[in-house]
Amino acid sequence: MGMYGLMKPVSESDLTTLKASNGVAAAMMGDAGVVGLDKAWQALHFTLTGDAWGGDGPLADAVMGGDAVGGDLCYGPARYLPPEKVRAVAAALSKVPPEAFAQRFDPEALTREEVYPAIWEEGPEVGEYVFAFYETLRECYAGAAEAGQGMLIAVV
Repeated sequence: MGMYGLMKPVSESDLTTLKASNGVAAAMMGDAGVVGLDKAWQALHFTLTGDAWGGDGPLADAVMGGDAVGGDLCYGPARYLPPEKVRAVAAALSKVPPEAFAQRFDPEALTREEVYPAIWEEGPEVGEYVFAFYETLRECYAGAAEAGQGMLIAVV
């Protein structure tokens, strides 16, 4: 068991339908189009912001941002970022290429700040694990921004 980060690009009209039908949880728990960040979600957030739970600007919205929608999914409700914030996140992520993200990645800081999951002392492969999901995060936001979509984000 664990805590898994999920994202799903959605249009504002799809969000309205999901909210009206109480379908936000179903959309986040296996519906087509869900993008998984596995257990790397908090390491992604921390590496982008330097803060385990908060942060400023659009990079803080990438994994932990948005307004709550729907019911509790185990670790709180899903959150929704509107298209304008998705565009801002995508633009901010485009300014942090994978090489720069890798330079920011600090396993000692992740351990010190108790960033989930507690694997940061296990060797260099943990970095590769997080880096792969950083690419996923960037691609998801770039595609959603290009399509004019918002983003549902959840930890389940």
